[in-house]
Parts: sequence; C-alpha cells; structure tokens
Amino acid sequence: PGCGRIVTQNPVAALDDSLAHRLLSFGPSGARRCDVMRFDRQFQSHPDWGKFFSAVVYAVILLCAALRSGVAAESTFEQANRLYEQGKYSEAAALYENVVKGGRQSAPVFFNLGNAYFKDGKIGRAIYNYKIAERLQPRDPDIQANLRFSRERLPETVSRAPTAWNRSLNYFTVNELAVVFSVVFWAWAILFGLARLRPGMAGRLRGFITGSGVVAGAMFVVLLVADASARKLIAVSVSPQGKVHLGPLAESQVAFPAPDGSELEVLAERGEWLQVVDRNGRTGWMAKSDQILFPPAAMR
Repeated sequence: PGCGRIVTQNPVAALDDSLAHRLLSFGPSGARRCDVMRFDRQFQSHPDWGKFFSAVVYAVILLCAALRSGVAAESTFEQANRLYEQGKYSEAAALYENVVKGGRQSAPVFFNLGNAYFKDGKIGRAIYNYKIAERLQPRDPDIQANLRFSRERLPETVSRAPTAWNRSLNYFTVNELAVVFSVVFWAWAILFGLARLRPGMAGRLRGFITGSGVVAGAMFVVLLVADASARKLIAVSVSPQGKVHLGPLAESQVAFPAPDGSELEVLAERGEWLQVVDRNGRTGWMAKSDQILFPPAAMR
C-alpha cells in the first residue's frame, strides 16, 4: 500500500566544499603590504565605505553558512534514505529526526520519517508524522494512502475519525484559504471604491459588488472554521500499552485502553496529564509521556 516509498528529491541545491571554501576565503592572499595600507587609508577617509564593506562581508558569511547548513542537511537526508533502503529503519528514523531538528521541515522529510517509523513497528509515531506531512501537502495521494493504511492497522480503534466536513476543510491549507479570501476581498473593495468614485457605473457594478461581497463573507467564515480546526489538539498515543484513566493519577482506575496509534481529541490539561475524548464520547485522562500532541507547537 505504498508504505515503502522514499522521496529522494531534494529542493536544496548542492554546494561543492571547495567552492564554499573559496567563498569564505575572500580577498587576495598575496596582496602587497603597501596596497593593504593604501586600502586602509581609503576606508579611513570614507568611513561609510567601511561600514558598507563590513555589511557586505557579513552578508556573504551568513549566506555561505546557510548554504553549508543546507548541504549538511541534504547529506543527512541522503544517508537516512540509504539506511532505509538497507532495512535499518530505526537508524533511518533517527537521521530523519536530525534533519527536522536542523530546520528542514518539508512534507517529503516527514513522509519518509513516517515510513521509517511504520517499518520499525511504531504506528503512533508513523501516524503523527504522516499527519504533519498531510498538513503541509494535504492533496498528496501517497501521504493519504499511507495515513489511511496505518490507521487501518489499529484493532478496534478508539480514534476519533475525521468527519466529511473536516476532510473537506483539510483539502486546502489555511494559507491557501487565506490567499483566496484576500483576492476576493480586494476584488470587492476595488469594485466598491470604483462605484463610489464613478456613480454612473454603480448600477452596472451593483451585481458584481454584491456577489463578491457574499463570496468574501463566506470565505471569511470558512477561513475562521478551518483555522480553528487546524488548531485543535489531538493526542496520538505512542505507547503499546497506552491507557486512559478516570482521573489524572497513575493509581486511578483505567477507563479504556488507547494502544499505539490512537488519536484522541484533547479537552483539558492538568500537570502531566491531558483530558481526552474518544470516538464514542468517552472521556478520561492520559499521561503526557504516553502520547505526542498534534499539531506540533511550530504549526499552531
């Protein structure tokens, strides 16, 4: 069902180490001393030139450092891909995690990370990373297929299944909806302003103004609902023996099991416990150590 696909396409351009070294080693190494002294006197007589040159040098250094960081992340990504192909799934997952921590947070990275965790038997962490990949690329068929297949592996799941309304909202990212709303709103604003400036055109523009205003209002409501849905917290169980208790205490009676991969909506938080609800409406408390929260803090 597609769980073994590896995405190897890399958006980061490769940079040769020798080129990076040359970029960092700017300036003629064999300059004569008299030339250097003349260069210094020119900067002393024109202090603004010195500031400008320093700013350029600083920008070049930052650019080179960013490029070298991108090369390092790409190297780690390719190493993780090779480990996955060799069947070393736990080692591959660890390297993919390093890529994410290094700042490269893209759908292919999270998709591959989910694949590695799935092959390593960690269904909860696989679902968690597939969900992040889905949030970044909601219409990718491979992500959808692997997420659906992972959920089907759970016996008698207590997970809250997404409704048809939620699935339709998740078909677009919040940013995409925001762009559409902005276009429609500014179209309405331009038409409205034109009608005010040219009263003679008001009659011909009335229908366009009304229509665009209605669409803009509807898009604004959809945007608010989608944003609220995107911020909703889901606890994904990562413990094979995950349990939901009646109270926020380890000694409290178990309300129902939440095996690895269960997705429960979060209602409240108390210390090291989260109050959750399952698909049947049952509520209880789950230890934070047994789950990871989706979406991650950087995406809320």
